[in-house]
Amino acid sequence: MFRKLAEVSVTNPVAVHLLSLLLLVAGVYAYLTMPREIFPDFTRNRLLVTTAFLGASPEDIEELITVKIEDAADSIDGVETIESTSMEGVSLVDVYLRRGTNVDRALTDLDRALATVTGLPDDAEEPVATEIKTQFPVITLSIYGELDELALKDLIRPIQRAMEDIPGVGNVRPSGLRDVQWLIEVDPEAVDAFGVSLAEIADALAAHNLSMPGGFLERARDEVVLRTKGEAKTAQAIERIVVRAQSDGAHVRVSDVARVRPGFERAKTYGRFNGKPALNLTALKDPDGNILEISQAVKELSKQLQLPAGVSADVHTDLSVFLESRLQTMQNNALSGFFLVMVSLCVLLNWRMAILVALGIPLAFLFSFLGMSFLGYSINMMSLFALILILGMLVDDAIIVTENIFRLIEEGVPPTRAAIQGTAEVARPVLSTMLTTVSAFMPMLLVEGEMGQWMAVVPIVVTLCLVGSLIECFVILPCHVAEFAEPQHAPEDTRFARFLPRYEGWVRAALRNRYVLIAAVLGGSLLLVTWASTQLKFVLFGEFESDTYFLNFELPTTTPLEETARETALLEAAVLEIPEGERRAAVTNVGLSAVDFNRIDRGSYLGQVVVNFSQPEERERSAIEIIDELRERVQGYNQFTKLDFKGLQAGPGGAAIEVGLEAEDYDKLLVASRELQAWLREQTGVQDVYDDWAPGKSELEVRIHEEAAAALGLDTRNVAMQIRNAFQGNESTTVRRFDEDVELVVRFPPGARSRRASLEDLWLTTPSGERVPFDAVARAVEGRGLSKILRSNRQRSITVLANVDVAKANAIEVTEQLQQRFQRSLARDYGVNLRIKGQRREAEKSMGGLIQGFFLSLLLIYFILGTQFRSFLQPFFVMVAIPFGIDGILVGHVLFGADVSFMSMMGLVATSGIVVNDSLVLVDLVNRLREEGVPTFEAAVAGSVRRLRAILLTSATTVFGLAPLAFFASGQAKFLSPMAMSIVFGLLFATGLTLVVIPCLYLILEDLKRASARLLGRAPAADSPPSAIHASSPAAEPAADSEPAPGEGEGASTPDDPTKLGG
Repeated sequence: MFRKLAEVSVTNPVAVHLLSLLLLVAGVYAYLTMPREIFPDFTRNRLLVTTAFLGASPEDIEELITVKIEDAADSIDGVETIESTSMEGVSLVDVYLRRGTNVDRALTDLDRALATVTGLPDDAEEPVATEIKTQFPVITLSIYGELDELALKDLIRPIQRAMEDIPGVGNVRPSGLRDVQWLIEVDPEAVDAFGVSLAEIADALAAHNLSMPGGFLERARDEVVLRTKGEAKTAQAIERIVVRAQSDGAHVRVSDVARVRPGFERAKTYGRFNGKPALNLTALKDPDGNILEISQAVKELSKQLQLPAGVSADVHTDLSVFLESRLQTMQNNALSGFFLVMVSLCVLLNWRMAILVALGIPLAFLFSFLGMSFLGYSINMMSLFALILILGMLVDDAIIVTENIFRLIEEGVPPTRAAIQGTAEVARPVLSTMLTTVSAFMPMLLVEGEMGQWMAVVPIVVTLCLVGSLIECFVILPCHVAEFAEPQHAPEDTRFARFLPRYEGWVRAALRNRYVLIAAVLGGSLLLVTWASTQLKFVLFGEFESDTYFLNFELPTTTPLEETARETALLEAAVLEIPEGERRAAVTNVGLSAVDFNRIDRGSYLGQVVVNFSQPEERERSAIEIIDELRERVQGYNQFTKLDFKGLQAGPGGAAIEVGLEAEDYDKLLVASRELQAWLREQTGVQDVYDDWAPGKSELEVRIHEEAAAALGLDTRNVAMQIRNAFQGNESTTVRRFDEDVELVVRFPPGARSRRASLEDLWLTTPSGERVPFDAVARAVEGRGLSKILRSNRQRSITVLANVDVAKANAIEVTEQLQQRFQRSLARDYGVNLRIKGQRREAEKSMGGLIQGFFLSLLLIYFILGTQFRSFLQPFFVMVAIPFGIDGILVGHVLFGADVSFMSMMGLVATSGIVVNDSLVLVDLVNRLREEGVPTFEAAVAGSVRRLRAILLTSATTVFGLAPLAFFASGQAKFLSPMAMSIVFGLLFATGLTLVVIPCLYLILEDLKRASARLLGRAPAADSPPSAIHASSPAAEPAADSEPAPGEGEGASTPDDPTKLGG
């Protein structure tokens, strides 16, 4: 089959060139039209159930709603864990699904389970289940300046609509933007005097604010629409609305009992840009959006804005800058790697052959772009990493084929025949090398958790590239070689050619002393591994520099928004002291704290400062150094109950140390949390220690006198609604203002809403219209509730979190020590269950899948090698390269002072399929030489010599292709460096040993076969093919480790030099 492909390629060059052109056009088109994003889009396997119950306390939400929703969610298939948050007025239940669960089906099952829930409060809304999907922010546009809020809001509305119309923008998230309201501020004394209630005022407004069609007035020539309209759009019009008509003909109007003024909803967030008040609009991309195009469109929009004097616009937190930086980094790595690959090819091949081999790289990339586009993948940091990862390997198959063709041409074979013969001779081992490489990468799909979803694109892209490379190698390359290679009648006199006899002498010496050599290699390898393992420590993810850091903080939960803004200014001022050359922007958000892209906590006591640093080459200090200095500077800010510094990072989110505490009693949970935090603060290198417990605000609990209220026809709900209307407001109706609905809110004025006396002096209206004082049916009791109740695994929970300075501490070691110290004691003393969460839990899940994948890859590689060699034993000594590669990985990490990380382990798994390829092509040639009648010893020598150039080239191109990423990566690309470093050192170490150890092991295996045959009373024929053993006289067979006899090798008169035989 392979010979036929090569013949078609050589004899029909027009078809080959058309195929190349088609691949070029389709691949370029696919590349240009693929979405661009920083991180790969993936399913989060997470469902969220939201249930609103206005006015209910967190305790009531938990008891009446959350627990029942958790029970229903736990009944569906595929649930891994359930976490929930019960807050005032709303229940949020997160349902995390196991990997492989069909999310759409799980969502349908959850809807059905929720439909069976009974006993929910009548006033609660229906539970709503949704799938959590990732929406990454792309860029933020800030509008700031000297303009009142209403004018600024009117200015920003059309800008928001323009951003929403940009192709690829899924949503625009405003910050610091408040809705306009008409505030009808009721005078408590006036309503008492006139005997009207707030509900009556709200009903009057709703009844007046009406626009209703009344049919048609049919005339002889036309029809006229009848419409009744009572909309009030001005303060004067609202004030004239009649609330009640008295029996004496007098009217009680809104103006008699309330003041009407335009205003805004209660502030929930404030925004600032570089210390100035700002309104922020953040563009979120949809799944098919192109981050580069979205960013460019927003930047163009900001330039076209016509803003009034004193108002400015700036874009910041532009993630396209990071993607462009990653693209540039990856492009530089690719060009550097490509250059090094070309140099290595030109050194060991002539320049014509080097160019023909290198052409396979862009063609394989174009094929992968076509496949990625078809499968729905995007250009992102992980897919780019996969392309860099495979860069040097793409030419391996072409090198083996071209080197074999080149050797035939050197022997005088015409280029056309050499292209066909050379391709056919090595087709099977080339196919096997591709399959072993794919086998090493594909098990990455078994890695679980977020890390597995992050890395899932890597084996897909690698496989697509290798398939494209294989097509180029078997279909396109033979045609190009036949067309462009020049005939030769003698090997070129190169430095490499002059080196071959010396290498042959080394191989012969090694083979004669193979047992001593193998013992020395095994002993030395064992010593190296032992030494390296004592020098290394394992970390989940090494520290790497980010260009964006989030400074999240909390104040006491009783802190109002205005006070939080004042305290935020202190942290903001410290950030603004960073020299402008080192930072691009400082964006402040008061009233919210972004934990990640899909979770934003809101509260008057929360705040955040986002620092955008300039590019690394534009500053002298690293971002980590600047953040460490900033952390030291703000250590004395005791007003912050929690302060966390978190960089925008690749890989799974979460703190370095994250420990969940679970129990039903919050008092015991709090004691356990304080003990853990105190211990963590004593540990060297542990920083930013806090928990997610948030005590509630001071509250006045209204307790109803049930009998007195019932006698008057009142109940708890009725009383609660009247109190809510007075203090929070009744959104009675809306009127249109430009393109938005403006609520008319009826409530007490600010002065009345700030006094306890206003509650106790409140008059309540009974169903019969009678007005009774508040204290006749209820009383107010001071207390402190809970701001939220967190639950995990259907128990109340508190999570303790901390970050780690990797230069001073190891998060894994600290977590293990914490477990040993507190796991049993907390359960014994407080009945508290301790559970590891966050990065550590994700890594444990991922590591389990990775280990399974590693053993699966070994089985697949053994199966491929066994099929290739038709032997049960030969795959074992070929796979000896794998432990040698592991030795190289460990030694390399020690030499460069790098810790072994999860990404290093990913590299180890990938290395297992790469390092066997050199051994595979070497053993395949030795087997074929033996089948052609070459003695075993000479076949081992000839195979080593003949495959030296191919082995050196394939290893060199892979190493050089990965070297820039392994050793010179910056920023978030450093996250991927350990994987590249593992492959580089593993391959270097394994290649050096392959050239000597594999031939020795080959002969040792033959020795063992002979020994076993003699023990069984029969012996194989001299130098029988490796796949067959024939009976012969023991005396007729020379020992495989002896000097070759005349006619069997060295010094023998053979028809041809065995280094010239076969393929």
